[in-house]
Amino acid sequence: MVVASESPDGERRMNEAVRVRTDGSVENLGWPRFDIAYLAGTRLPVAARIELTDARGEPLVIDIEVATAVPLGMGSGYVTDWEWVHGMPMGPNWSRRRSFDLRDPEIAALGAIGVTDHAVRARLGDQVGWGMFEHACVGPHRPSGF
Repeated sequence: MVVASESPDGERRMNEAVRVRTDGSVENLGWPRFDIAYLAGTRLPVAARIELTDARGEPLVIDIEVATAVPLGMGSGYVTDWEWVHGMPMGPNWSRRRSFDLRDPEIAALGAIGVTDHAVRARLGDQVGWGMFEHACVGPHRPSGF
């Protein structure tokens, strides 16, 4: 599991990188370095490379290919929904259902400003598997060119 959060200048504010083995042991994987490729004109990742270091100092490189995305903020009361946000009183028995066409460029752009879970194919050496790449890039981030 790798978690990182950076300031607009790229200063790392939060960092964790660990490998949890099937026997429950945890190995620290140091300070991850990221190279994220974005869909042109968006903040939607299409691929990423994460460089880590194992306990012996050996490099671990994970290559990620995005298969599909689920924008978590769409219709769930986060910033992309101006009619209802978390904590807004709506009265008793209120409910609502909304659908979004994520192929619509205006709707897709809204999804990109919040956290998005990406189903990904990941490769570590000759090992290949599927996982989740949760990503958000909101506001300026100079290292990414935003």
